[in-house]
Amino acid sequence: MSKSEVTSLLVQELIIIRSVTIGDRALIDANAVVICDVPPGATAVGILAKIIEKNQQV
Repeated sequence: MSKSEVTSLLVQELIIIRSVTIGDRALIDANAVVICDVPPGATAVGILAKIIEKNQQV
């Protein structure tokens, strides 16, 4: 994967609140409302997204 490619997976119907940082290779579930930073390699799911897994081979 080249550096110019997007390295996080974001899906349809996603809401990200201003000033939230999504780390490289983060996975965000459909219909998630992200209100806090998602670290690199983490998986976040749910309305008011929760981190359920961290550091997936970042």
